[in-house]
Amino acid sequence: MTKILVAGILAGCLLMIPAGISEASYGLYAQRLLKDDHTVKITLTLISIFRLLSKIGSISGSLVFSILAEIIGRKYTITAISIPYIISCITFQLTSTYMMGCVANFLTGFSIGGAYSILPIYIGEVATKSSRGRLISLLHTSFILGRFFVGAILGQFFIKNSLPVINFTTGVLAIFAAILSIAFVTETPYFYLKKVKHELVKISLQKIRRENANYELELTEIQERKTFGIPDNGVGKGMFFKYKWLKPYLLLTCLYVLIWLSLFLTFSIPVRQTYYDANIDPEIKALVVGGVNLVSSLVILLLIDKLGRKLSLMYSFAAITGICLVFFVLKQSKAPLDVLFIIYPSISIAINIGVGPVPSVLLGEIFPLNQKMICSGISNAVYFTLQAVMLALDELNLKYDSFPNIHVYISFIVSTASVLIIKLFYIETKCKSLSEIERELNR
Repeated sequence: MTKILVAGILAGCLLMIPAGISEASYGLYAQRLLKDDHTVKITLTLISIFRLLSKIGSISGSLVFSILAEIIGRKYTITAISIPYIISCITFQLTSTYMMGCVANFLTGFSIGGAYSILPIYIGEVATKSSRGRLISLLHTSFILGRFFVGAILGQFFIKNSLPVINFTTGVLAIFAAILSIAFVTETPYFYLKKVKHELVKISLQKIRRENANYELELTEIQERKTFGIPDNGVGKGMFFKYKWLKPYLLLTCLYVLIWLSLFLTFSIPVRQTYYDANIDPEIKALVVGGVNLVSSLVILLLIDKLGRKLSLMYSFAAITGICLVFFVLKQSKAPLDVLFIIYPSISIAINIGVGPVPSVLLGEIFPLNQKMICSGISNAVYFTLQAVMLALDELNLKYDSFPNIHVYISFIVSTASVLIIKLFYIETKCKSLSEIERELNR
Protein backbone atom coordinates (compact mmCIF):
# COMPACT_ATOMS: atom_id res chain seq x y z
CA MET A 1 0.00 0.00 0.00
CA THR A 2 1.15 3.54 -0.71
CA LYS A 3 1.61 6.14 2.02
CA ILE A 4 -1.40 8.04 0.72
CA LEU A 5 -3.64 5.00 1.01
CA VAL A 6 -2.34 4.24 4.52
CA ALA A 7 -2.96 7.86 5.55
CA GLY A 8 -6.55 7.72 4.32
CA ILE A 9 -7.30 4.49 6.15
CA LEU A 10 -5.58 5.71 9.32
CA ALA A 11 -7.57 8.96 9.26
CA GLY A 12 -10.76 6.91 8.97
CA CYS A 13 -9.80 4.68 11.89
CA LEU A 14 -8.93 7.72 14.03
CA LEU A 15 -12.45 9.07 13.41
CA MET A 16 -14.13 5.75 14.25
CA ILE A 17 -12.38 5.26 17.60
CA PRO A 18 -14.22 8.30 19.10
CA ALA A 19 -17.49 6.79 17.85
CA GLY A 20 -16.80 3.71 19.98
CA ILE A 21 -15.70 5.87 22.90
CA SER A 22 -18.95 7.82 22.68
CA GLU A 23 -21.05 4.65 22.52
CA ALA A 24 -19.43 3.40 25.74
CA SER A 25 -19.57 6.68 27.69
CA TYR A 26 -23.16 7.96 27.30
CA GLY A 27 -24.01 6.90 30.84
CA LEU A 28 -20.89 8.48 32.34
CA TYR A 29 -21.59 11.85 30.71
CA ALA A 30 -25.31 11.83 31.51
CA GLN A 31 -24.83 10.93 35.16
CA ARG A 32 -22.09 13.54 35.66
CA LEU A 33 -24.15 16.30 34.04
CA LEU A 34 -27.32 15.42 35.92
CA LYS A 35 -25.36 15.27 39.17
CA ASP A 36 -23.70 18.67 38.58
CA ASP A 37 -26.85 20.39 37.28
CA HIS A 38 -29.02 20.83 40.37
CA THR A 39 -31.97 22.16 38.31
CA VAL A 40 -32.84 18.64 37.08
CA LYS A 41 -33.26 15.25 38.72
CA ILE A 42 -31.57 12.06 37.59
CA THR A 43 -34.12 9.86 35.83
CA LEU A 44 -33.94 7.01 33.36
CA THR A 45 -35.91 9.12 30.87
CA LEU A 46 -33.39 11.99 30.92
CA ILE A 47 -30.50 9.57 30.42
CA SER A 48 -32.37 8.02 27.48
CA ILE A 49 -33.07 11.47 25.98
CA PHE A 50 -29.38 12.32 26.30
CA ARG A 51 -28.43 9.19 24.36
CA LEU A 52 -31.26 9.66 21.86
CA LEU A 53 -29.97 13.13 20.94
CA SER A 54 -26.73 11.53 19.77
CA LYS A 55 -28.71 9.29 17.40
CA ILE A 56 -30.66 12.28 16.09
CA GLY A 57 -27.31 13.98 15.51
CA SER A 58 -26.09 10.89 13.65
CA ILE A 59 -29.17 10.90 11.41
CA SER A 60 -28.55 14.57 10.59
CA GLY A 61 -24.81 14.08 10.10
CA SER A 62 -25.35 11.16 7.74
CA LEU A 63 -27.41 13.32 5.39
CA VAL A 64 -25.45 16.59 5.68
CA PHE A 65 -21.98 15.08 5.23
CA SER A 66 -23.10 12.86 2.35
CA ILE A 67 -24.35 15.94 0.49
CA LEU A 68 -21.17 17.83 1.39
CA ALA A 69 -19.02 14.99 0.00
CA GLU A 70 -20.67 15.39 -3.39
CA ILE A 71 -19.87 19.11 -3.40
CA ILE A 72 -16.37 19.44 -1.97
CA GLY A 73 -15.19 15.84 -2.28
CA ARG A 74 -14.40 12.97 0.07
CA LYS A 75 -11.02 14.35 1.23
CA TYR A 76 -12.26 17.65 2.67
CA THR A 77 -15.43 16.09 4.05
CA ILE A 78 -13.27 13.73 6.13
CA THR A 79 -11.55 16.86 7.48
CA ALA A 80 -14.91 18.46 8.22
CA ILE A 81 -16.09 15.42 10.21
CA SER A 82 -13.38 16.17 12.78
CA ILE A 83 -14.74 19.64 13.60
CA PRO A 84 -17.94 18.71 15.54
CA TYR A 85 -15.91 16.11 17.48
CA ILE A 86 -13.47 18.80 18.62
CA ILE A 87 -16.22 21.31 19.53
CA SER A 88 -18.06 18.58 21.42
CA CYS A 89 -14.99 17.64 23.49
CA ILE A 90 -14.38 21.25 24.50
CA THR A 91 -18.06 21.73 25.39
CA PHE A 92 -18.19 18.55 27.47
CA GLN A 93 -15.06 19.59 29.35
CA LEU A 94 -16.28 23.11 30.15
CA THR A 95 -20.00 22.65 30.76
CA SER A 96 -21.78 21.50 33.90
CA THR A 97 -25.37 21.85 32.64
CA TYR A 98 -27.52 19.08 31.20
CA MET A 99 -28.76 21.21 28.28
CA MET A 100 -25.27 22.10 27.04
CA GLY A 101 -24.29 18.47 27.49
CA CYS A 102 -27.16 17.51 25.20
CA VAL A 103 -25.87 19.97 22.58
CA ALA A 104 -22.38 18.48 22.85
CA ASN A 105 -23.78 14.97 22.54
CA PHE A 106 -25.73 15.98 19.43
CA LEU A 107 -22.49 17.28 17.88
CA THR A 108 -20.73 14.03 18.69
CA GLY A 109 -23.52 12.12 16.97
CA PHE A 110 -23.31 14.52 14.03
CA SER A 111 -19.68 13.53 13.44
CA ILE A 112 -20.44 9.85 13.97
CA GLY A 113 -23.14 9.98 11.28
CA GLY A 114 -20.67 11.56 8.87
CA ALA A 115 -18.00 8.98 9.67
CA TYR A 116 -20.36 6.06 9.04
CA SER A 117 -21.52 7.55 5.73
CA ILE A 118 -18.28 8.84 4.21
CA LEU A 119 -15.48 6.56 5.38
CA PRO A 120 -16.71 3.24 3.87
CA ILE A 121 -17.30 5.00 0.54
CA TYR A 122 -13.85 6.60 0.59
CA ILE A 123 -12.04 3.35 1.40
CA GLY A 124 -14.18 1.45 -1.09
CA GLU A 125 -13.10 3.85 -3.83
CA VAL A 126 -9.36 3.80 -3.07
CA ALA A 127 -8.74 0.20 -1.94
CA THR A 128 -7.95 -2.63 -4.34
CA LYS A 129 -10.66 -5.23 -4.87
CA SER A 130 -8.62 -7.90 -3.08
CA SER A 131 -8.21 -5.85 0.10
CA ARG A 132 -11.36 -3.72 0.14
CA GLY A 133 -13.25 -5.94 2.60
CA ARG A 134 -10.66 -6.01 5.35
CA LEU A 135 -9.74 -2.34 4.96
CA ILE A 136 -13.35 -1.21 5.38
CA SER A 137 -13.75 -3.71 8.25
CA LEU A 138 -10.93 -1.86 10.04
CA LEU A 139 -13.51 0.87 10.71
CA HIS A 140 -15.57 -1.58 12.76
CA THR A 141 -12.47 -2.78 14.61
CA SER A 142 -11.60 0.84 15.41
CA PHE A 143 -15.10 1.37 16.80
CA ILE A 144 -14.68 -1.71 19.03
CA LEU A 145 -11.25 -0.43 20.13
CA GLY A 146 -12.91 2.80 21.30
CA ARG A 147 -15.42 0.84 23.37
CA PHE A 148 -12.64 -1.33 24.80
CA PHE A 149 -10.67 1.80 25.73
CA VAL A 150 -13.55 3.10 27.88
CA GLY A 151 -14.97 -0.16 29.23
CA ALA A 152 -11.81 -2.10 29.95
CA ILE A 153 -8.88 0.33 30.19
CA LEU A 154 -10.39 3.51 31.68
CA GLY A 155 -12.71 1.42 33.82
CA GLN A 156 -9.65 -0.16 35.45
CA PHE A 157 -7.22 2.76 35.79
CA PHE A 158 -9.15 6.05 35.66
CA ILE A 159 -12.36 5.24 37.53
CA LYS A 160 -12.73 8.66 39.19
CA ASN A 161 -11.32 10.88 36.42
CA SER A 162 -12.28 9.09 33.21
CA LEU A 163 -14.28 11.89 31.55
CA PRO A 164 -11.35 14.34 31.16
CA VAL A 165 -9.31 11.49 29.69
CA ILE A 166 -12.16 10.68 27.29
CA ASN A 167 -12.48 14.33 26.22
CA PHE A 168 -8.74 14.70 25.70
CA THR A 169 -8.42 11.42 23.79
CA THR A 170 -11.36 12.14 21.48
CA GLY A 171 -10.12 15.66 20.74
CA VAL A 172 -6.55 14.54 20.00
CA LEU A 173 -7.72 11.73 17.70
CA ALA A 174 -9.99 14.13 15.78
CA ILE A 175 -7.18 16.68 15.39
CA PHE A 176 -4.75 14.05 14.11
CA ALA A 177 -7.40 12.76 11.67
CA ALA A 178 -7.89 16.31 10.35
CA ILE A 179 -4.13 16.82 9.93
CA LEU A 180 -3.75 13.50 8.10
CA SER A 181 -6.65 14.21 5.77
CA ILE A 182 -5.39 17.70 4.89
CA ALA A 183 -1.72 16.83 4.51
CA PHE A 184 -1.67 13.32 3.05
CA VAL A 185 -5.08 12.08 1.89
CA THR A 186 -5.83 12.46 -1.82
CA GLU A 187 -9.22 12.78 -3.47
CA THR A 188 -10.62 9.60 -5.00
CA PRO A 189 -10.61 9.07 -8.78
CA TYR A 190 -14.33 8.30 -8.68
CA PHE A 191 -15.14 11.80 -7.36
CA TYR A 192 -13.16 13.34 -10.23
CA LEU A 193 -14.86 10.97 -12.66
CA LYS A 194 -18.27 12.21 -11.59
CA LYS A 195 -17.06 15.80 -11.99
CA VAL A 196 -15.84 14.85 -15.52
CA LYS A 197 -12.22 15.76 -14.72
CA HIS A 198 -10.50 12.91 -16.51
CA GLU A 199 -6.96 14.21 -16.15
CA LEU A 200 -7.42 14.43 -12.38
CA VAL A 201 -8.77 10.86 -12.42
CA LYS A 202 -5.41 9.69 -13.77
CA ILE A 203 -3.38 11.81 -11.34
CA SER A 204 -5.39 10.61 -8.35
CA LEU A 205 -5.07 6.95 -9.33
CA GLN A 206 -1.32 7.35 -9.91
CA LYS A 207 -0.89 8.65 -6.36
CA ILE A 208 -2.98 5.87 -4.83
CA ARG A 209 -1.58 2.99 -6.93
CA ARG A 210 2.01 4.10 -7.34
CA GLU A 211 3.34 0.58 -6.64
CA ASN A 212 0.58 -1.32 -8.44
CA ALA A 213 1.48 -2.99 -11.74
CA ASN A 214 -2.21 -3.12 -12.76
CA TYR A 215 -2.62 0.64 -12.47
CA GLU A 216 -3.12 1.18 -16.24
CA LEU A 217 -5.79 -1.54 -16.44
CA GLU A 218 -7.70 -0.04 -13.55
CA LEU A 219 -7.46 3.43 -15.06
CA THR A 220 -8.81 2.17 -18.38
CA GLU A 221 -11.75 0.53 -16.65
CA ILE A 222 -12.62 3.69 -14.74
CA GLN A 223 -12.30 5.98 -17.74
CA GLU A 224 -14.44 3.73 -19.92
CA ARG A 225 -17.16 4.19 -17.29
CA LYS A 226 -17.98 0.50 -17.36
CA THR A 227 -19.58 0.92 -13.98
CA PHE A 228 -21.88 3.75 -14.86
CA GLY A 229 -23.91 3.17 -17.93
CA ILE A 230 -22.70 0.54 -20.41
CA PRO A 231 -24.59 -2.69 -19.68
CA ASP A 232 -23.65 -6.13 -20.93
CA ASN A 233 -25.88 -7.75 -23.54
CA GLY A 234 -29.16 -8.76 -22.00
CA VAL A 235 -28.63 -6.55 -18.98
CA GLY A 236 -30.56 -3.43 -18.13
CA LYS A 237 -34.16 -4.32 -18.74
CA GLY A 238 -36.49 -3.37 -15.95
CA MET A 239 -36.86 -1.03 -13.02
CA PHE A 240 -33.64 -2.01 -11.25
CA PHE A 241 -31.58 -0.95 -14.26
CA LYS A 242 -33.46 2.31 -14.69
CA TYR A 243 -33.03 3.12 -11.00
CA LYS A 244 -29.63 1.60 -10.30
CA TRP A 245 -29.61 2.78 -6.71
CA LEU A 246 -32.89 1.03 -5.82
CA LYS A 247 -31.78 -2.60 -5.56
CA PRO A 248 -28.66 -1.96 -3.44
CA TYR A 249 -30.65 0.41 -1.24
CA LEU A 250 -33.35 -2.20 -0.64
CA LEU A 251 -30.77 -4.90 0.03
CA LEU A 252 -28.91 -2.78 2.56
CA THR A 253 -32.06 -1.51 4.30
CA CYS A 254 -33.39 -5.05 4.55
CA LEU A 255 -30.06 -6.16 6.04
CA TYR A 256 -30.21 -3.41 8.68
CA VAL A 257 -33.72 -4.50 9.70
CA LEU A 258 -32.74 -8.17 9.85
CA ILE A 259 -29.69 -7.35 11.98
CA TRP A 260 -31.56 -5.30 14.54
CA LEU A 261 -34.39 -7.81 14.85
CA SER A 262 -31.93 -10.69 15.17
CA LEU A 263 -30.12 -8.79 17.94
CA PHE A 264 -33.34 -8.31 19.91
CA LEU A 265 -32.01 -10.85 22.43
CA THR A 266 -29.58 -8.19 23.70
CA PHE A 267 -32.64 -6.28 25.00
CA SER A 268 -33.82 -9.26 27.05
CA ILE A 269 -33.44 -8.68 30.78
CA PRO A 270 -32.71 -12.40 31.44
CA VAL A 271 -29.92 -12.26 28.84
CA ARG A 272 -28.47 -9.11 30.41
CA GLN A 273 -28.60 -10.77 33.80
CA THR A 274 -26.20 -13.44 32.51
CA TYR A 275 -23.58 -10.67 32.71
CA TYR A 276 -24.57 -8.84 35.88
CA ASP A 277 -25.48 -11.89 38.02
CA ALA A 278 -22.34 -13.93 37.33
CA ASN A 279 -20.24 -14.42 40.47
CA ILE A 280 -17.13 -13.01 38.79
CA ASP A 281 -15.17 -9.91 39.72
CA PRO A 282 -16.66 -6.94 37.75
CA GLU A 283 -13.23 -5.87 36.52
CA ILE A 284 -12.52 -9.36 35.18
CA LYS A 285 -15.93 -9.46 33.50
CA ALA A 286 -15.27 -6.13 31.77
CA LEU A 287 -11.85 -7.30 30.59
CA VAL A 288 -13.16 -10.66 29.33
CA VAL A 289 -16.12 -9.21 27.42
CA GLY A 290 -14.09 -6.28 26.06
CA GLY A 291 -11.15 -8.51 25.14
CA VAL A 292 -13.31 -11.08 23.35
CA ASN A 293 -15.08 -8.27 21.52
CA LEU A 294 -11.81 -6.71 20.36
CA VAL A 295 -10.10 -9.98 19.38
CA SER A 296 -13.10 -11.26 17.41
CA SER A 297 -13.26 -7.94 15.52
CA LEU A 298 -9.61 -8.50 14.53
CA VAL A 299 -10.22 -12.09 13.39
CA ILE A 300 -12.76 -11.02 10.76
CA LEU A 301 -10.03 -8.93 9.10
CA LEU A 302 -8.30 -12.18 8.20
CA LEU A 303 -11.46 -13.87 6.95
CA ILE A 304 -13.75 -11.39 5.21
CA ASP A 305 -11.82 -11.34 1.91
CA LYS A 306 -11.50 -15.14 1.97
CA LEU A 307 -14.94 -16.23 3.19
CA GLY A 308 -16.70 -13.38 1.44
CA ARG A 309 -19.53 -11.15 2.58
CA LYS A 310 -22.34 -13.68 2.14
CA LEU A 311 -20.73 -16.48 4.13
CA SER A 312 -19.67 -14.08 6.89
CA LEU A 313 -23.25 -12.87 7.25
CA MET A 314 -24.68 -16.40 7.12
CA TYR A 315 -22.25 -17.67 9.77
CA SER A 316 -23.01 -14.64 11.93
CA PHE A 317 -26.79 -15.10 11.78
CA ALA A 318 -26.38 -18.85 12.33
CA ALA A 319 -24.24 -18.11 15.42
CA ILE A 320 -26.99 -15.86 16.83
CA THR A 321 -29.49 -18.69 16.28
CA GLY A 322 -27.16 -21.05 18.13
CA ILE A 323 -26.76 -18.60 21.03
CA CYS A 324 -30.54 -18.38 21.41
CA LEU A 325 -30.76 -22.19 21.59
CA VAL A 326 -27.90 -22.43 24.10
CA PHE A 327 -29.53 -19.75 26.24
CA PHE A 328 -32.82 -21.66 26.37
CA VAL A 329 -31.07 -24.95 27.18
CA LEU A 330 -28.98 -23.43 29.96
CA LYS A 331 -31.96 -21.61 31.47
CA GLN A 332 -34.13 -24.71 31.39
CA SER A 333 -31.39 -26.83 32.96
CA LYS A 334 -30.87 -24.12 35.60
CA ALA A 335 -27.19 -23.85 34.84
CA PRO A 336 -24.97 -21.94 37.29
CA LEU A 337 -24.76 -18.18 36.78
CA ASP A 338 -21.06 -18.40 35.94
CA VAL A 339 -21.86 -20.81 33.09
CA LEU A 340 -24.62 -18.54 31.77
CA PHE A 341 -22.04 -15.75 31.59
CA ILE A 342 -20.64 -17.30 28.37
CA ILE A 343 -23.74 -16.02 26.56
CA TYR A 344 -22.57 -12.41 26.75
CA PRO A 345 -19.12 -12.69 25.11
CA SER A 346 -20.59 -15.18 22.63
CA ILE A 347 -22.95 -12.49 21.36
CA SER A 348 -19.93 -10.24 20.68
CA ILE A 349 -18.27 -12.99 18.63
CA ALA A 350 -21.44 -13.60 16.61
CA ILE A 351 -21.74 -9.89 15.81
CA ASN A 352 -18.08 -9.35 14.91
CA ILE A 353 -17.81 -12.23 12.45
CA GLY A 354 -20.46 -10.76 10.18
CA VAL A 355 -23.35 -8.47 11.07
CA GLY A 356 -21.03 -5.90 12.67
CA PRO A 357 -18.53 -5.13 9.88
CA VAL A 358 -20.21 -6.44 6.70
CA PRO A 359 -22.91 -3.72 6.31
CA SER A 360 -20.19 -1.05 6.12
CA VAL A 361 -18.28 -3.16 3.60
CA LEU A 362 -21.37 -3.47 1.40
CA LEU A 363 -22.04 0.25 1.82
CA GLY A 364 -18.65 0.95 0.27
CA GLU A 365 -19.20 -1.43 -2.63
CA ILE A 366 -22.72 -1.68 -3.99
CA PHE A 367 -24.01 1.81 -4.81
CA PRO A 368 -23.59 3.31 -8.32
CA LEU A 369 -21.42 6.40 -8.73
CA ASN A 370 -24.09 8.98 -9.53
CA GLN A 371 -26.14 8.25 -6.39
CA LYS A 372 -23.41 6.82 -4.17
CA MET A 373 -23.07 9.46 -1.46
CA ILE A 374 -26.74 10.37 -1.04
CA CYS A 375 -27.67 6.68 -0.90
CA SER A 376 -24.99 6.15 1.73
CA GLY A 377 -26.36 9.06 3.75
CA ILE A 378 -29.97 7.86 3.53
CA SER A 379 -28.98 4.28 4.36
CA ASN A 380 -27.13 5.38 7.48
CA ALA A 381 -30.01 7.66 8.43
CA VAL A 382 -32.20 4.54 8.37
CA TYR A 383 -29.56 2.68 10.40
CA PHE A 384 -29.45 5.34 13.13
CA THR A 385 -33.23 5.69 13.10
CA LEU A 386 -33.45 1.98 13.89
CA GLN A 387 -31.00 2.52 16.73
CA ALA A 388 -33.14 5.38 18.07
CA VAL A 389 -36.27 3.22 17.91
CA MET A 390 -34.42 0.45 19.75
CA LEU A 391 -33.41 2.89 22.50
CA ALA A 392 -37.04 3.93 22.96
CA LEU A 393 -38.15 0.31 23.05
CA ASP A 394 -35.40 -0.50 25.53
CA GLU A 395 -36.69 2.07 27.99
CA LEU A 396 -40.19 0.63 27.71
CA ASN A 397 -38.72 -2.83 28.13
CA LEU A 398 -37.01 -1.86 31.39
CA LYS A 399 -40.27 -0.40 32.73
CA TYR A 400 -42.74 -3.02 31.50
CA ASP A 401 -40.92 -6.32 31.03
CA SER A 402 -44.05 -8.53 30.95
CA PHE A 403 -42.60 -11.04 28.47
CA PRO A 404 -38.93 -11.38 29.40
CA ASN A 405 -38.10 -14.03 26.78
CA ILE A 406 -40.01 -12.57 23.81
CA HIS A 407 -36.83 -10.86 22.60
CA VAL A 408 -34.99 -14.17 22.41
CA TYR A 409 -37.86 -15.78 20.46
CA ILE A 410 -37.79 -12.90 17.96
CA SER A 411 -34.01 -13.17 17.60
CA PHE A 412 -34.19 -16.91 17.03
CA ILE A 413 -36.87 -16.69 14.34
CA VAL A 414 -35.35 -13.70 12.49
CA SER A 415 -31.74 -14.91 12.59
CA THR A 416 -32.79 -18.34 11.30
CA ALA A 417 -34.77 -16.78 8.45
CA SER A 418 -31.90 -14.37 7.73
CA VAL A 419 -29.54 -17.22 6.84
CA LEU A 420 -31.91 -18.26 4.04
CA ILE A 421 -32.57 -14.68 2.91
CA ILE A 422 -28.84 -13.92 2.60
CA LYS A 423 -28.29 -17.19 0.74
CA LEU A 424 -31.08 -16.56 -1.79
CA PHE A 425 -31.10 -12.81 -2.43
CA TYR A 426 -27.65 -11.33 -1.76
CA ILE A 427 -24.71 -11.34 -4.15
CA GLU A 428 -21.07 -12.01 -3.31
CA THR A 429 -18.82 -8.98 -3.79
CA LYS A 430 -15.41 -10.23 -2.66
CA CYS A 431 -12.52 -9.76 -5.10
CA LYS A 432 -14.77 -7.96 -7.60
CA SER A 433 -14.27 -4.49 -8.98
CA LEU A 434 -16.94 -1.86 -8.40
CA SER A 435 -17.77 -2.24 -12.11
CA GLU A 436 -18.36 -5.97 -11.81
CA ILE A 437 -20.49 -5.54 -8.71
CA GLU A 438 -22.76 -3.00 -10.39
CA ARG A 439 -23.21 -5.13 -13.50
CA GLU A 440 -24.15 -8.12 -11.35
CA LEU A 441 -26.65 -6.08 -9.36
CA ASN A 442 -28.26 -4.92 -12.61
CA ARG A 443 -28.89 -8.42 -13.91
